[in-house]
Amino acid sequence: DEGDGTYTVMYNCTRSGQYSVSVMMVNLFKIDGSPFSPEVYPGQTVTGRSIAYGRALTNSEIDAETIFFIQAQDQFTNKQTGCVDFFDVEVRGGPLTVEPGVMCDANGNRLQAITDDPTDKGDGHYSVMYIALEVQTYSVWIMRDGAHISGSPFASEMHEASRIPEPSQCFPQGTGLESAVVGVPASFTVQARNVFGIDLTSGNIDFVITIRRPSGADFTSATASIYHIGRCGQDGNPPQAPCGRGLYHGEFS
Repeated sequence: DEGDGTYTVMYNCTRSGQYSVSVMMVNLFKIDGSPFSPEVYPGQTVTGRSIAYGRALTNSEIDAETIFFIQAQDQFTNKQTGCVDFFDVEVRGGPLTVEPGVMCDANGNRLQAITDDPTDKGDGHYSVMYIALEVQTYSVWIMRDGAHISGSPFASEMHEASRIPEPSQCFPQGTGLESAVVGVPASFTVQARNVFGIDLTSGNIDFVITIRRPSGADFTSATASIYHIGRCGQDGNPPQAPCGRGLYHGEFS
């Protein structure tokens, strides 16, 4: 109470997000405009609270893209927004075919995000890619303003390339996995990957699609097929996106 009919209210949040603030008199009557909807944003990035994650921080293979991710966070581990931080990544302990490159990329499409782009604002999320040359343990240093992020440096074991598909790492995506329309074929893709999450290029993997009812009984009238798409065509020729070696097209109706 300021003594002149005005009142000062203070609150301090530790979690970012959309809040609802209701101001009432004697817990019965709302004042004009109440409730209010303030947006609480993350604080400044704290290097020691920022994290990195991904299998490649512990295990990967030589002669293939090794990819992991960095998430910028504030002192309360709120994820940052935008692409305003610079992380310096060094991979030590052995030779590299490709030096580590850092890219702000919120949706994982390996395209540089732009803070003002509504489709991918970055959200303080960075992807890192490098290619190692020798089978040994590499040391991955992730720093910001001369200080290590949480857990850095990481020890990553590099192995010989594996061409064996690992079911738990194969990546499916597509609208056909979420919904379908009666009489219209539903489709999706599956990216074959090995145990290290590296994309495979083989076209001889025996994927099988089974369509079942919630009860577990097979749909006897359903048809399904899956085939290897292969390398994208050149100069606009088929196959066209989505395409790629190791990418499979699944369809059912």
